[in-house]
Amino acid sequence: MKRYAIEVTQSAYEDLLRIEEYVTSQDSLTAAAAIATSILDRIDELARFPMRGVVVPEFTRFALKQYRQVFQSGYRIIYRVDGSTVGIVLVIHERRDLRNIALEHALRPTKRR
Repeated sequence: MKRYAIEVTQSAYEDLLRIEEYVTSQDSLTAAAAIATSILDRIDELARFPMRGVVVPEFTRFALKQYRQVFQSGYRIIYRVDGSTVGIVLVIHERRDLRNIALEHALRPTKRR
């Protein structure tokens, strides 16, 4: 079975860090680690089954049907498949308004490592 490469954008990586910080502040480091691990495991599954997710409904009106999503532990993992690569774009809580989040991400300065 083909395995796709996984690329996590800087923005999605920062999303994961914010999730860990928030869960740690509201619950515990153990709970934060469990959620982060479950999200990372779900992302790893996309390497084998990239078309598993559904098209992001908020993006279809803009003809952005290449973006898909899967859910894990109350979070939406938004990604796109490009050739043999799965690019993780956003990781957000499922109750947050994706339109506002997408705008925040678009306006966020790019950081280089």
